[in-house]
Amino acid sequence: MAGYGSGSFYNDGPNGIQVDNSEHDGWIVCEWYHGDNAPQLFQMIKFFDNVGLNPYTDIPATCSRVLLIPQWI
Repeated sequence: MAGYGSGSFYNDGPNGIQVDNSEHDGWIVCEWYHGDNAPQLFQMIKFFDNVGLNPYTDIPATCSRVLLIPQWI
C-alpha cells in the first residue's frame, strides 16, 4: 500500500533516500496512476503490503520497487 510520506527524509548512502519513520518500507513507481509516460512515486508502508511474501512481488505488476539515489549536479 502506498503511503502519505510522513517523517523526515535522509540520505542513507548506498541504501538511498529513506524516511525517518519505522513504518517506511521503501519506494515504488507506478505508471498507471497518471497514465502512460507519467510515473508516480509512492512510499510503501510496512504491514500494509503482503506480509510474509517476497517483498519484490507484493506490488501490482504495473509497478516496480525503486531505490532513490541522490545525484548532485
